[in-house]
Amino acid sequence: MAELADHHHAVLMSNPWFAELPAAVRDEIVRRSRERRVAAGYRLFSRGDGADGGWFGLVEGSVRVSGTTADGRESVLIFVEPGRWFGETSLIDGLRRTHDAETHVPSLLLVVSPPDFEDLLTSRPELSRALLRLANWRLRLAYIALEEVATQPLEPRLARQLLGLARAYGTPAADGLHIELHLPQEMLGQLMGVSRQRINLTLKDWETKGLLRQHYGRIVVADRSGLEAMTG
Repeated sequence: MAELADHHHAVLMSNPWFAELPAAVRDEIVRRSRERRVAAGYRLFSRGDGADGGWFGLVEGSVRVSGTTADGRESVLIFVEPGRWFGETSLIDGLRRTHDAETHVPSLLLVVSPPDFEDLLTSRPELSRALLRLANWRLRLAYIALEEVATQPLEPRLARQLLGLARAYGTPAADGLHIELHLPQEMLGQLMGVSRQRINLTLKDWETKGLLRQHYGRIVVADRSGLEAMTG
């Protein structure tokens, strides 16, 4: 059973999906969870795995969800941020994992085992409907992302991505908002579905304009309102 510190509970409650669950359901999820603190680069599950690993809630850190290109290279899809729950799809449909999930930085997770997940669905029918809403929300996001790739240029999409990362992982400082993740241009290119060269040109242009600074894969948002204006 996980014994959450107050600030960790606040992180979970920052997720609207979790916060909107009935209090008894939230308490039962936490009661059936166990804490797992892992180093950066820990593989939670891989494409083709079964659902043995369970259902995950991220309390601290970041989890990188990725696929694999035809030549065997990693292709990053999303960063799971603190407060999010993930990994339930294979538990629900019984099929294999479709992607890899690995901690990007040292992380703290809550893990609900498959038997406990099944018990939760049986004893707390409200959770089934809530998971259906969660799946629907993710589907909406996927459709929006597909539309943006097809209809919008790189600049507003990249600005939104950086602002989202800054919101989740930003540390305020005198010189701007430091995104506390290592984000090489190759990885940003994978996230945006474009080449590293295009990312490099865009970031250099924004650096010249004073919107951000970059140093060895680290990005500082220097002009947040300027980036927000880029999103249209």
